[in-house]
Amino acid sequence: WKPEQIADDARWTKFVEKGKHLNCLMEASDKGAGWLLKDTRNPPSAASQWTGDLSEARKMWYWHESPVNQERECDFEKKRLKDAFNGVGLNAKPTQSEGDGDNVCYRIEHVDTVLAKDPKEPKKLIDQKYKVGEKEYTATGGLYYFAVNHKGGAIIAMNLETPLIGTKYNWPNIATHDQLPALRFCSDILWGYWCNNNPSVRNLRIYGAYNVVNDETASLAARALISNGHETLEPWPGVSFDRSSPEGQALIGSPLGATAAHLLLGHKAELGVKWIKRVEVFTNDKRMDGIVPKHKEMHLFFHVEDVPEDE
Repeated sequence: WKPEQIADDARWTKFVEKGKHLNCLMEASDKGAGWLLKDTRNPPSAASQWTGDLSEARKMWYWHESPVNQERECDFEKKRLKDAFNGVGLNAKPTQSEGDGDNVCYRIEHVDTVLAKDPKEPKKLIDQKYKVGEKEYTATGGLYYFAVNHKGGAIIAMNLETPLIGTKYNWPNIATHDQLPALRFCSDILWGYWCNNNPSVRNLRIYGAYNVVNDETASLAARALISNGHETLEPWPGVSFDRSSPEGQALIGSPLGATAAHLLLGHKAELGVKWIKRVEVFTNDKRMDGIVPKHKEMHLFFHVEDVPEDE
């Protein structure tokens, strides 16, 4: 790693402290977590306002599903992650494969791409408006791209760009809070797809982050590896960091880890009281031809478990 790719002391301390706080929120009861968050409900609660599959709420707030080539995009065996998936008890194939895989990929965008690509009258993102109540909003270009594996108990985040980030690239000026859709957080969008037609909602075991490119998360993972004597990414099982270690806390507090944490703490009623027990950092399986790629992709597995009753 280059020096600028490794988290400095200020960034490290910030996310270690955030991870500690999220650990407390995850292991607390819903009421206890609500109290820690200074929630104003009576009794206080950490529960998200968004429950159920959210299909109607997504329509209301202008979220659209875009088509995904499942065989190409959702086959993690072809992405050289079979050992990692199998190692944590997951099937690596898409549901549409001949081998009866378990993974379904979704691409959810805060824009109508059909309108944007209309050959006769394309409608630019900035010109796409929608109303909720009496208020008019503008599409942001936010994007959540992820895989869901109900049978194995996993969600794999692949590309997460919030509506706020979307406006940074698609609007003349970045949005203010009141210009954003109320349904905007990744953890809430993921929840809708996790619980939809899922007979085993409590079976969430793995939250994965595929090909981490988020600068903050990647720099925290790099520092965690280096501080433990690892100069490069290794194939699964890679390196594991417990929730009680500074490295584990930094990764749980990272932007990608925080999404997983908020998914858990916002849905204790449905999931039970769960925490992230450990985080694995690893790269793709070795190539069959023996060639070592110059660029190694970074992947994370956040292991989700029930909080022991004595905690």
